[in-house]
Amino acid sequence: MTTFKCIQIVALAWALAESSALLTPSQHLSASRSAGIKVQSPAFSSQYTKQRRVNITSQQRKNSSTARCSAVSSAAVTSTSSSDGKRTLTATLLLIITDIQLRSLFTKYSIAFPSSLAGCGALFLSMLALDTVSGNNKWGEKVYQLLNPGATLLAKWLPVFFVPSLITLPLASGLGDPYEMLKIITVIIGGFFFTLFSTSYSVLWVQNLSGVDNSASETSAAPEPATGKAVAAAKPFSLALFRTLKSLAWTTGLLTIGIIKKFPSSKW
Repeated sequence: MTTFKCIQIVALAWALAESSALLTPSQHLSASRSAGIKVQSPAFSSQYTKQRRVNITSQQRKNSSTARCSAVSSAAVTSTSSSDGKRTLTATLLLIITDIQLRSLFTKYSIAFPSSLAGCGALFLSMLALDTVSGNNKWGEKVYQLLNPGATLLAKWLPVFFVPSLITLPLASGLGDPYEMLKIITVIIGGFFFTLFSTSYSVLWVQNLSGVDNSASETSAAPEPATGKAVAAAKPFSLALFRTLKSLAWTTGLLTIGIIKKFPSSKW
């Protein structure tokens, strides 16, 4: 045990001397052999150093190439987002201009039918006709792809611009007797449930008529096993935007009621 400890001490001393560059290469080799340590030759060390430098250079080139690819990908994503924004803006403007022109046309010829509903039907029939006439070119599909971004944007913001008919209820001169109020409440609540159930059963009837398998859709839509983390559903609007819209709705609503009460003959 004493001899083994002496060898360890000598090996440690020579290692310290080697790190301080106090010994020559031949002394390093002899000291290492005396301590029982296997040391490679200087030629192998030089080759190992060159190989390490090559590996470092290759890694640096690889990192540089990865960085360039990331920059190109970021630029592509930015360009795609800009292109999508232009397409959405163009489609939205086309839909709005078409709606304004149809409304002006219906007003000019005193047509009582809603212009927006007529435009919806005309656009649908036009796309079907274009698909039929064009054959494999699918012109109707191209028109759909052109207008779809604008329709998606308008559908997202539809609740903000939707004004129900009951908004004019505070302007009514009187609601009548309790019997009339009961009829109004019955129509509102009963109409809601009638619309809900009639729509659901209509969808089920159309699915059965077209032979759609509901079991496959239910299987694909089955929820994944819980992982212990609750995933919040994505909201169409942020909380700050929702509060702003709610404040604007209350403010403009009260302002409109006040203006109409004060100026009954006003066009507002």
